[in-house]
Amino acid sequence: MYDDKIKEEIIKIKDLNYFFNVINNLPKPQKKVNKTEQNGEKITVFFTVNDNYSCYLAVTGASILYNTNSFIQFYILSDGITEQNKKLITETFSGITDNFSIKFLECNTKEYFKGVTMPRLSHISLNTCNRLVFPMLAPDVDRAIYLDVDVILLDDIKKLWDEDLEGNFYGAVPNYVSKNKSVDYFKTQANIPLNADYNYFNNGVTLIDYKKWREIEGSSQNIAETLIELTKKTPYKTTIDELVMNNYVYNHNGYKHLPHKYNVNP
Repeated sequence: MYDDKIKEEIIKIKDLNYFFNVINNLPKPQKKVNKTEQNGEKITVFFTVNDNYSCYLAVTGASILYNTNSFIQFYILSDGITEQNKKLITETFSGITDNFSIKFLECNTKEYFKGVTMPRLSHISLNTCNRLVFPMLAPDVDRAIYLDVDVILLDDIKKLWDEDLEGNFYGAVPNYVSKNKSVDYFKTQANIPLNADYNYFNNGVTLIDYKKWREIEGSSQNIAETLIELTKKTPYKTTIDELVMNNYVYNHNGYKHLPHKYNVNP
C-alpha cells in the first residue's frame, strides 16, 4: 500500500520519456575545484565488495566524482580485493579529481557471520552483509551513504547527502519493482511481522545517521553486534542484509522514505 506521493513518483519513473528527459536535462559536470579534507564538508560514502566486483566499484565511484565538486571520503569494505585492483580503483578516481580520500577496510566475512549460509548465486554473496558491520569498523563516522556497486550516479551526490532524515536514523527508497517479484513476496519470504502498511525498502542506496543510531544502541560496536545476531536468525538468505535492515527499522520506528529518483531501475 503506497501513499499518493509515492504512487505519483512511480508513475513518472515508469514513463520512459520522463526518465530519459530527466537524464538529458541533468546539469553538466562543473570544473573541479581542488579541495582537501580540511577545507570543506566531507561526504562519506562506503561500499562492500569482493575482488570480483572491483571493476564495478570503480565505475560507481567514478560516476560520483564526475558529478560533484564535494570532497568524498570513500570507505571500501574489502573482502579479498587484491593490491593491484586497489591501485587501479585509486587510479581511476584520481583520473577524475583529487577531491577524495579512500580507505580500504579489510573484512573477514566468514568470521563475522560464522554459521550464516546463503544459496550459491552468481550475483549475491555473504560479503554483502559486511555493510552491517561498517559502524564497528569506522566508529567515528556520524553520517554516511551506502551504495551497491551496480549504481551509476547521474547527478550530484550532495543532493542525497543533504536530505533531511527528519529524526530517523535510516533513509531508503521503498522497493516497488523486482522483476517478477512483488513487495508482498519479499514480506512473505522475510518471515518477519511486517504489517500491510509497511513499505519494504531496497537496501542498495541508503543514507544513514550513525550518530542518531548510536543513541538507540549505545555504541557503534553494539549496532554491529545487534545486526550480526539478527542476521543469524534471518531465514531467507538471498537478500539477507535487506531483510535484516527492514526487520530492524520496522521494530525501531521505521525509516525516512527517500524519493524514488535516488534508486531507479529502468
